[in-house]
Amino acid sequence: MPIPESLRGGLIVSCQSWPDDPLDDPDVLRRIAEATLHGGARGLRTEGARNIAAMRAITDRPIIGLRKRYSGKELRITPDFESARSIAEAGADILAIECTEREALFGESWPDVLRRVRQELGRPVLADISTLKEARAAVDAGADAVAITLAGYTPQSIAVTGVAWELLRECIEKFSVPVIAEGRIATPEDARRALQMGAYAVIVGSAITRPKDITQHFVHAIESPISEKWALGVDIGGTNVKAGLVNQRGEVMLPEHRPTSAAGGAKSIAAATEKVIAAILAANAGERMLGGIGIASAGAIDVSRGTVFAATENLPGWTGFPLRTHFAEKFGVPVFVENDAHAAALAELEFGAGRELKDFVVVTLGTGLGGGIIANRQLLRGFHGFGGAIGHHTINFESGPCCNCGRRGCLESYVSSNALVRDYCAATGTSSTTAEEIARRAAQGDVAANGALDRMAAALGEGLANVWNFVDPEAVILTGGITQALSGFQNKLMMALNRSLPFSTLRKPRVLFSMSNVFTGVQGAAAAVFQR
Repeated sequence: MPIPESLRGGLIVSCQSWPDDPLDDPDVLRRIAEATLHGGARGLRTEGARNIAAMRAITDRPIIGLRKRYSGKELRITPDFESARSIAEAGADILAIECTEREALFGESWPDVLRRVRQELGRPVLADISTLKEARAAVDAGADAVAITLAGYTPQSIAVTGVAWELLRECIEKFSVPVIAEGRIATPEDARRALQMGAYAVIVGSAITRPKDITQHFVHAIESPISEKWALGVDIGGTNVKAGLVNQRGEVMLPEHRPTSAAGGAKSIAAATEKVIAAILAANAGERMLGGIGIASAGAIDVSRGTVFAATENLPGWTGFPLRTHFAEKFGVPVFVENDAHAAALAELEFGAGRELKDFVVVTLGTGLGGGIIANRQLLRGFHGFGGAIGHHTINFESGPCCNCGRRGCLESYVSSNALVRDYCAATGTSSTTAEEIARRAAQGDVAANGALDRMAAALGEGLANVWNFVDPEAVILTGGITQALSGFQNKLMMALNRSLPFSTLRKPRVLFSMSNVFTGVQGAAAAVFQR
């Protein structure tokens, strides 16, 4: 069903209010809506039959309608057919429905609601989504348009802290239905950027229609030079050094990165790190108050001394390097250091999927396999900095493959991008490929690729069963770029984990896939500053 052509390339204003807000009145919202229409809005988005009817009475421009339903503190958007019917009868031209992976709380699945809306009510459906996977599912189910409205508001997308630009770009590239930009669009420049990227239309709400929020923005801008805390986070990896200024909401400003130049040893690694820190400090020019520098590095980190306790050959000559002393003397700022996997755990704790959890384990799945344990919302580093080294507990110590730590059969030997490539190449006789390519082939039905993923899932399931026996966490959070590329891997993993975990029917294991980004390590390093 076509989305009105009159909306293409234009501004839609969301005129809504929270319950008990001073603006929570149909007549007040109607007047606000009328003012935005006089200002050039092409259409409106609003909630509830009363508000829709009030706005329908003053305009024939398109109205996107929705109904919010609450179960305790949990909110869902048009989660059942009767909600959809009520707003359609009130005059909504387009019905917004939440099409996310969150639990259905009102007895109907969103695909069923979507189907009935189109068939029985004859209205086009705008799917409110938070991830690319959800957008694809909604389009496949028949959604007439998608909006990135919920990016950052669901467990699957909790790492998104600003406008979900990357999600918007991917949706525009991959889907032929209209893609609408919505969510944290705060300035005319944001709106113009979204349209230039190819968005069908832009929805702006709070920045136009909520005086309370607008006032808070001004107050925040006035007071932030004095009160807002910032940290400079640095993530030292074998390939690149990444850094940026991070505030206590996890927002990253002035991002920088450059090659680590690890082949040159400790001197070259330190020099590359100094350059990114200096570039950010110069760009900041004292504008934001800096509480300290947080540095996350591969290797075991002695937090008390601020040194690298032990490092692999990915960072040659790095063992023993005095991280804290060197950079504190260089820049005259307090420095705090963390292991990179521990930093990932802190990022999830403060800004990501662990924000609402008390006890959880983060598993970083990439070239290797790392981990971090959060107990009672505190990171367990261990006496020598090896706490949470999940990749180096063995699941086959007699005949397993050799690990780079010197032991046999470590979990990392079976579960990592390197392990996946090695297994696939051995099974097919090929000489080289990538984990992403194997994932792509598996999604296309390649038997060997799916076999390699099955074996990796079985090994990780065994390893996570051990984690549950060691720690008994609320959840395990999987993070790392490879986890987002492995289509179908979550189902394979959960089947393997349920087979391996004793009493799995009584303590149902919860595995969350993080929406991590390239600056997760930077966020975690900054979190170390805020914590200490």
